Amino acid sequence: MSGERDIGSHVQDMVEACERIILFADGVSDDALLDPERPVRGGVLTT
Repeated sequence: MSGERDIGSHVQDMVEACERIILFADGVSDDALLDPERPVRGGVLTT
C-alpha cells in the first residue's frame, strides 16, 4: 500500500516522543510525577 511507513519511521517517532518527555519532566521529582493530583503526571504517564 502506498503511504505506509516503515518500522524505522515508527521507531524514530517513539524516540522523539521519549526525548520530549524527558525534557518535559526534567527536574520534576518522582513524587510529583506519580501524584495523580498533579497535571505533570498526565503529560508523562498514560495510566
